[in-house]
Amino acid sequence: MFYCLYIVHRKTVLLFNMGLPIYIYGLAIIRHQTQFNILNLLAMLLLIAIIWVVYRNSEWLIDSAWYYATQFLFGVAWWSILKGIRTMTVSQVLLLTFEFMLMMTIVHFGNIEIRAMIKRYMKLEKDNGYDFLTGVRNRRTFNEVSNEVFEVYSNNDLPVAMAMFDIDHFKLFNDQYGHQVGDSVLKYVAQLFSDELFERKTNAQLFRVGGEEFTIIFRNRTSAEAAPIVKAIRDILVEKDFEVKDGLDVRITVSIGVTDLKKSDQSAKDFYKRVDKYLYQAKNNSRNSMSVEGDVSSLS
Repeated sequence: MFYCLYIVHRKTVLLFNMGLPIYIYGLAIIRHQTQFNILNLLAMLLLIAIIWVVYRNSEWLIDSAWYYATQFLFGVAWWSILKGIRTMTVSQVLLLTFEFMLMMTIVHFGNIEIRAMIKRYMKLEKDNGYDFLTGVRNRRTFNEVSNEVFEVYSNNDLPVAMAMFDIDHFKLFNDQYGHQVGDSVLKYVAQLFSDELFERKTNAQLFRVGGEEFTIIFRNRTSAEAAPIVKAIRDILVEKDFEVKDGLDVRITVSIGVTDLKKSDQSAKDFYKRVDKYLYQAKNNSRNSMSVEGDVSSLS
């Protein structure tokens, strides 16, 4: 319960931590296992205060010396509440608190190692140019490739198009079902688009440029030629329901912007800013839409 406050930042965890001591102590009073005691009430208020402080400040507390202070106060408060229900001496309360702190310290150092390992993987991902989660090219690679594309294609008459898509209402996946489901959605969408682009022999490159945002660079294709490809892949996406948990399937939709490299573009940034603008036009059109050179249409 204590460590979940640090590593699972969800209101359900907060409410569970706050509600459980009230439930246990209230149930003990109803069952005549204990009587109302002002010290137990103070211990409960202390516990709730610590829970709230940890929930609100977990990101900086977990790497500071205050982590151990919150850990100690959490343990003392809980065992003080339980002392009123089950007969325990003060020395037993302190011993149990010490055991709790020892266990949580071991867990804490384990988590430090895991986070360090994740950071190493993320650095490796950045160095290799691929996104750690989805396996597609990352933002750093996109910046390099888009600059290269601009240098080549701005000096000749060959077309190049860029598409940008965003998973609609992605925040709801994280908020309602948890980040693990959100990560699964990202991997699923990235893999589907990557596979379909390959199967269709498009020679297009897919990049993850933001949290739930992806871009595709189509060499030697106009926006009019690239748009039907992206829409066809999007149609496959919406035809297949995604299982977020046992017995619950949802439909994933995306908003899409598509544009050509223009002669007026002074840099790759101009190219990118325009496709980003068209993406937001599609999103502002109730999402599940496509904007091709500013021409917005809703997708069924």
